[in-house]
Amino acid sequence: MADLRRGSALQAFAAGHDLEWYSVLDEESLPTAELAARIIAWGLMDEPYPMPESIAGMTCEQLAADFTTLTSAPTQSRACGPGA
Repeated sequence: MADLRRGSALQAFAAGHDLEWYSVLDEESLPTAELAARIIAWGLMDEPYPMPESIAGMTCEQLAADFTTLTSAPTQSRACGPGA
């Protein structure tokens, strides 16, 4: 997330979640960074696991779209279980 070239993607991600993104050094950006970290962790899971409360209300499709926005890569996550 510290990659400065990803700034517009991070701002779009933040805006989509009614959050702010200024920089990795800005305290107001912390909620965005925390949510992004949870979504990236979800996107890297290779087996189902209980969703953290902070992302439990999101669908697998929403999480996958956010993962792609944040990483510029598709996810092969199995966090939602088989066929999800």
